[in-house]
Amino acid sequence: MLPPLWDRRHLEIANATGMMEVMSNRVTLVGLDFGTTTSSAVIATASLLRNAVTGRTELSRVRESFRSAMVFTPRDGGRKNTWTLG
Repeated sequence: MLPPLWDRRHLEIANATGMMEVMSNRVTLVGLDFGTTTSSAVIATASLLRNAVTGRTELSRVRESFRSAMVFTPRDGGRKNTWTLG
């Protein structure tokens, strides 16, 4: 599991001081890594918050829900074989 970017105590302080505003319940994050030798994927969920001071959108309570095994990137000659990846 990935550690949360903000733990529960930080969120309680931010909510109590009005520094954060919850924008959405949950979002799904997908990370794909297709390197020259290996490929992998990660899926996680997180909450979106708006920082009341900066106005920037931030991720909170990031939780990994799936991590694929790392596999060798399929090759077709000197190029990545995108048909095998898809």
